[in-house]
Amino acid sequence: DWSNAYEVKIKLGAAKNQILVEQIDMLKEQPVAKGTYQVVAAEDIETLDGTVRYVTGQVADVITINDKGKGLSKKLFLGKYQLKQIGVAKYYAAIAKPVDVTVKAKSESGNNITKRINVSKTHYKVAVVDENDENIKVDKAKVKLKNIATGEERVVETDKSGIADFEDLIKNTTYEVTQISTKDGYKYEEKPIQFTVDKLGRINKKNEYQQVIKNRIIRIVVDVKDYVLKFSLGNYKVAIKDSDGTTVDSWNSNENGYQVKGLEPGNYIVEVSGPKKQVKKITVEDKAETQIFNVNIITWMDVGLAIVSLIVLIILFIILLKIRKKISKRIKKNREENKKRKKYIKELKNKE
Repeated sequence: DWSNAYEVKIKLGAAKNQILVEQIDMLKEQPVAKGTYQVVAAEDIETLDGTVRYVTGQVADVITINDKGKGLSKKLFLGKYQLKQIGVAKYYAAIAKPVDVTVKAKSESGNNITKRINVSKTHYKVAVVDENDENIKVDKAKVKLKNIATGEERVVETDKSGIADFEDLIKNTTYEVTQISTKDGYKYEEKPIQFTVDKLGRINKKNEYQQVIKNRIIRIVVDVKDYVLKFSLGNYKVAIKDSDGTTVDSWNSNENGYQVKGLEPGNYIVEVSGPKKQVKKITVEDKAETQIFNVNIITWMDVGLAIVSLIVLIILFIILLKIRKKISKRIKKNREENKKRKKYIKELKNKE
């Protein structure tokens, strides 16, 4: 029963919340320790009392990732922010773009704003492909990586997709890659290629960079064809021999020709067995395009066609002779009639 009202004072302040960053390896789905992120105002952050707390672009805080892959910001005023990575874990590359995050009141979001950020290691990939067709991947080729500063080397073999993948690369370091072997039949150049991993773990501004190396294999197609009609012939025994007479490959001919891969440039002999042995000398060049060699065979069909053609020609010749004889008779008759006509006209003139 007081004479004066009892006064209770409650102090109110602008609402705040915290950003919890969880840094995760995007491939292994495991936490990644270390790294730092700036919390940058994406807009003017203004509280309800009209006070501007942060202007656009101002750094409000820096979040440090701990050994468990997590980092917590200080209490931030409500509004829109961006997380910009400025410190990167070992062997990892910085995220390419800032991450947008909106800080809301705890009544809406809970104790903090959780933001999962997926990160990946720096990758330098060497894709070894066929020079003539890049869709053909060359596996079992070996590529060597060398740290220019320390001289440390490691070798990776290309997989079925023709890729040699190098990771665990050190930042601010220049490397050199060189192909040192390839698949049987292919040729390559031992030409070193240099690249540098920058302070953010990027190669030419990319987290993952791919270098294409082309390997060459010599391809030839030997096709046994009909001499006259030029269609491919099957079931002929074919062999290709080098300059020493050693058989390099042998096969039965088919309707599409036969491809031989991995020959060395030089002179070869193609032998086709049949009623009459056919031999053709060929020169194989060192080039990426497929080289096509046709061996033309005279078949019974060609002989039959030649006989038929000859008969047709004889018949045509006889017909032409008969036509010529008729034409000659006609011409002779016309000449006689012309002579009679001239004689008659002459007689008429004499009578006049």
